[in-house]
Amino acid sequence: MVFEIIKSVVRPVENLRHVAYLLPHTDVTAEMDCARMLPGHVIHVQRMWLDDVGEEAERRMVAEELPAALRYLKGVAPYGCAVFGCTSASAANGREGMLAIERQMRRELSCPSITALGAVLKEIDRRGARSVEVLTPYTEAVNVFFRETLERFGVKVSFIAGMGLSCDNDIAALDPADICGWARSQRECVPKEADLCFFSCTNLRAAEVQKELEGCVGRPVITSNQCVIDYIKALP
Repeated sequence: MVFEIIKSVVRPVENLRHVAYLLPHTDVTAEMDCARMLPGHVIHVQRMWLDDVGEEAERRMVAEELPAALRYLKGVAPYGCAVFGCTSASAANGREGMLAIERQMRRELSCPSITALGAVLKEIDRRGARSVEVLTPYTEAVNVFFRETLERFGVKVSFIAGMGLSCDNDIAALDPADICGWARSQRECVPKEADLCFFSCTNLRAAEVQKELEGCVGRPVITSNQCVIDYIKALP
C-alpha cells in the first residue's frame, strides 16, 4: 500500500521535462517567463558572471563562464534540451561563435541545444519575414555587432534602435509600461517595409506584454524569451 502511494507521488515528477538553462548572473526575467509559460518543466539554471552588456564582457563570459557552467550542469538530470540564455552574447563572436556555443552545449550535455538568438532565428525563418525591425535595450556599440550577426544569418534588418543600457540590472528593472512607451516612440522611425518586430534580450520584460507591443509598433512582435519557450515546447 505504501509502495503504491509512493508511486502515485513520483509518477508526475517522472513526466516533467528537464531544461538546462545557462544565464548571465544578473538575468531574472528569463526565469520569471519560464515559470509563467513553461508548466511541466524543471528549469535547471546555472549562472555565468557578466560584468556588463558589452562585446568584450560577453566574449569573456562565453570563453570563461560557459565552460564552468556546463561542468556544473553535467549529469544533474536527463535534459530534454539546453539553452544559452543571453541574446546579445550569442552574437558577440559572430555567426560561427553562436553555432560554436550550440555545439559545445550539445557535446557536454548530450541533448538538443539552442542559443537565445538561435531560437529567434528559427522563429524569423518560420514566419518567413522578409524584413525585420529590431528593438533592444542595448547600447549603439552592441547593436552594431548584433546587427552584423543577424545579417550574416541572412536576416534583413530594416531598422535597429536601442535604449542605451549597459547594466543588466537596469534592463531587468524596466517596467513593461515603459518598454511599451519607448516602443511607441520608435514607430514613426521604422520603414514601412519591416513586416516583423523583434524585441531582443532575455532580461527585458517584453514577452509578458507581447500583444500590447504589437499595438505599439503596428506589426507582429517576437521576443527573445517567447522564442526560446516556443522552441522548448516544440521539442518531441
